[in-house]
Amino acid sequence: MHSPFTTAAALILTSLWSTTRYYGEAYSVPFFATRRSALTMKRGRGSLGREVATGPSLGSSLNWCPIPAGQTLPTTEGKVGFLDTNLPTMKNGNTNPTGAVAAVRYDDNIYCFASACPSCQVPLSKAKILPANEETKQRAPRLTCDFCKATYSLGDGSKLQTTESGGILGGVVKSIFASQSSGPLKLYKLGEQKGKLLIVVD
Repeated sequence: MHSPFTTAAALILTSLWSTTRYYGEAYSVPFFATRRSALTMKRGRGSLGREVATGPSLGSSLNWCPIPAGQTLPTTEGKVGFLDTNLPTMKNGNTNPTGAVAAVRYDDNIYCFASACPSCQVPLSKAKILPANEETKQRAPRLTCDFCKATYSLGDGSKLQTTESGGILGGVVKSIFASQSSGPLKLYKLGEQKGKLLIVVD
């Protein structure tokens, strides 16, 4: 028999997924103009910054794939946006039909990561970005899921200590998902060359 807490969480998740498409108007990519032309890359998995690496080669050791045209990186600090990759290896017919990844701008860097929380599988459109702390060795910001409050490092994707309770309902949800094992937050490298966005896919 399921506990009342488990049943409540299941009803909440069912309501979320039934009332909003996984990737639709509520999670659409903001369209902003860009001025980059060469490959732009910042060291550190999952981030893209202002440094420009000149030269025609992207490196044969990385699996660079183009992101469909018409999409741009977020410009609003701390606001999560989405990029449709349409890559077969990234698609999930039930939850991610467009192979979307999430991206956020923070402290002049762009971080790219999985579009759904590894813990509760809810889209990270309303995730909160927190500054670096001792747990991330003051090197990388943190991301907290708006729904289950799971927290991850945007430097390496590792799961961190939860920093917010989320009230009574949030506490119930957090306690349910905290008992379930989940992997790290998947991070992706982004680049840009000749006005085209690129993503590294393992």
